[in-house]
Amino acid sequence: MTPPLNPDLPASNSPHLHPVQALLNEVIALQGRQQAQQTRRARELLQHPLVHDWVLTEKVRRRLTSERHNIFEALGVAHKENYHSRFIGYLLNPSGEHDQGDVFLRALLQWLVPHPALSPMVRDSINAYLSPLVVRRTQARITTELDTGGYGRIDLVIELPGGTTIAIENKVYAGEQDEQLGRYWKWLRSPRPSGTAENSALIFLTPDGRAGTTSEAQDAVVRMSYSDLAHALEQGAATCPATASPLTQSVSQYNHLCRNIAIGSSTMTKPNSDIQKLLDDPAQLEAALMLAEQLDEKKKAIPKEFALHVVECLNQKLQATGLYQKPWIASLEPGNEYIYGIGVDGAFGSNYRCVVENYFKGWINVGWRNASQGTLCESPALQNEMVKQKRGKTDNNWWLCVTEPFKNAPEVSPLMDKTSASVIQLHQDNRDAHALSQRLAQEVWTLFIPFQERVLALSNPSAAVSSSI
Repeated sequence: MTPPLNPDLPASNSPHLHPVQALLNEVIALQGRQQAQQTRRARELLQHPLVHDWVLTEKVRRRLTSERHNIFEALGVAHKENYHSRFIGYLLNPSGEHDQGDVFLRALLQWLVPHPALSPMVRDSINAYLSPLVVRRTQARITTELDTGGYGRIDLVIELPGGTTIAIENKVYAGEQDEQLGRYWKWLRSPRPSGTAENSALIFLTPDGRAGTTSEAQDAVVRMSYSDLAHALEQGAATCPATASPLTQSVSQYNHLCRNIAIGSSTMTKPNSDIQKLLDDPAQLEAALMLAEQLDEKKKAIPKEFALHVVECLNQKLQATGLYQKPWIASLEPGNEYIYGIGVDGAFGSNYRCVVENYFKGWINVGWRNASQGTLCESPALQNEMVKQKRGKTDNNWWLCVTEPFKNAPEVSPLMDKTSASVIQLHQDNRDAHALSQRLAQEVWTLFIPFQERVLALSNPSAAVSSSI
C-alpha cells in the first residue's frame, strides 16, 4: 500500500519511507530552517543598536517638542466633518471672535479665483472683493450647516457683497449622499434673493481633492484638497500680527492636521538616515519586510482581540443575569468586526441589537441598532424614551437610539484611532486586566438592560422563536 502524500497524515508502517514522503519531509525541514533564519534576522534588526538608539532619541525628542500634540485630535474631533466645517467657518467669518477681519476669507478667495470651473461673473465678483481700491460697506456672510429645505444641508455657504454665493461641501471620510452635489447645484440655480446660478460656485473639499460622483454634466464643481485648505489658511495666518499667537498657534495645529488628513496619516515620523542605510543590507531589508508583513497582521488582530474581550465581558453579564441565549448573545456583527455587542441569538445581524460601532476614526457610537437598514421602529414611544433617558439621537436608517459616550474622555483615546501609541495601549489592555474593554462593555450594558424586554417584543417573532429552540 502506498503511503499518503499528505505529510500531515501518518506514514505507512513500512520500515522504509516512500521516496516521495522522504522528499516532502526534507522540504518541510528546509522550510523550517528558512523560517528560523528569517525570524533570527528580524530579531537582529530589532536589536540593532541603531534601531534601539533611534527609538530612545525619538522618545526624548517628542518629550522636548510635543510635536504630536494637537488639540483637535485630543478633543476627538479630528475626523468629524461638522467640527471641521465649524472651525473653517469661524476663521472665514469676518466678524469672528478671532478679530482678524477677513484675512482668512481673502486667502481662500485668492486660492479660488484662478480656478477654471468658475463662471466669469463669479471671478469678476471675487476680484472686485479682493481689490484694495474697493471700499466694502458690507461684510461677507458665512453660514455653517445651512438647511436648504428639500435640497439638503450644506456644510458652508459664503455670501459676498453683491450677491455671489459660494457653497462648500466638506467630506473627511464619509461618502457622498444620493445626488448630493447635484442637489446643491439645483439649490444654487433656484430662485433666491441673494444671487443667481451665474453668480454661484460649489467647492468640493476632500482629503485628496477627488472629483465628486454625484454632480451632473452641467454642474461645475471646484475640487479642493485639505492640503489646499491648509495652504490658504497658512497664507491668511501669515498676515496676522505676531502678537495674535493664540490664534496663529491654533491655525498652525489645524493646518498640520489638514496635511496629515491629506496624506492619510494622523502622525508623521521623520526617516532616520542611519536606519535607512541599515536597510540597504539585503538580508536586513528582507527581515524588515517580513517583519512588516507580520506587523500588519498583528495591527489588524489587536482591535479584533479587543472587541472579543468586550464580547466576552458582555456574555459573562448575560450569563450572570440568566439572559444568555434566552435569546440574547454577545457577538461580533456578521461580516463586520467593527460592530459588536448584544443581539438575538441565531439572528444577530437581522434583528434589533445593542452594539458598539467603532472604526477607529475619532468617534465611537453605542446604541440600539435597527433590525434592518431603512426600517422604522414600530414603537416611537420606546424610541423617544431611549433618546430622552440616554441623551442620544435617532437615525431611522440605522439606529433606534445612538449615543457617543466618549466625546470628552481622553483616557479612552486608544479606542479612537490607529496611531502607534493607541495600538500599543490596546495591546496592553488585551494583555492586562482589560480595563478599557470592560468600560466599553459597561456602556453597552447600561443601554441594554433598561430596554431589552421591550425591544425583544419588537423583534422578528420567528427569529426569536428559532433562537430559543
